[in-house]
Amino acid sequence: MSGAASLIIFRSFAAPTAPLIIVEHSGWKGGTKRRNRNVYVGNEDFDHRETRRSDCAADYQWIHMQRMYSPWREVYMQSFKDEKPTPAAEGKSVFADIPPEEDEERYVLCRGKHCFAILNLYPYNCGHLMVIPYMQTPEFSDLDDQTRLEIMQLSDLCMQALKITLKPQGFNLGANLGKVAGGSVDSHIHFHIVPRWEGDTNFMPVLGDTKVLSNDLRKTYVQLREAITALTAEKAK
Repeated sequence: MSGAASLIIFRSFAAPTAPLIIVEHSGWKGGTKRRNRNVYVGNEDFDHRETRRSDCAADYQWIHMQRMYSPWREVYMQSFKDEKPTPAAEGKSVFADIPPEEDEERYVLCRGKHCFAILNLYPYNCGHLMVIPYMQTPEFSDLDDQTRLEIMQLSDLCMQALKITLKPQGFNLGANLGKVAGGSVDSHIHFHIVPRWEGDTNFMPVLGDTKVLSNDLRKTYVQLREAITALTAEKAK
């Protein structure tokens, strides 16, 4: 599978005369993910709708993104090893003890013996959901083998349902462990499943601090719950 490069454009509104910065995402080529990015810096007008990198004028300045390793900073990083971790917030989390009679109101999609799946009220993308253990803990190591297994099983079930209802081209699957890693509810470990589509990122989050979502949350919930019910019934046969 191959895809054309996509361009993300940044212009400082505070300093309109500052150089235009264009980041080129190379995407897929020949079935191998090209992780490198190229950055253009300049002041000329640049129409990304009509122009590709290969069409750029010769005097455009393209900078290939490189990595610089700094092992001397290890001394600084090691200085944190004796610090005590910040304790998680006390009390019950927003995910704890959701009564089954509130499942529809709280967008709970399905329940297992050790964990449950729920739609994210503040999604990164359409269909963004979470798989959460009933046990409230910030530590992955606190979860027993049965809970870990069921987390994976529920995640697989939810991704199958998402493929049926929203037909995403890929997923981000993972957890943010700790506030420093981006965990908004760091006292209760939870696992995100974010559907992804080619071109689902644009200038709105970068320039307008706004994420545009094209699906109604309630409709998505109903569709996913129906798909999960059908998949579960099919598996039980």
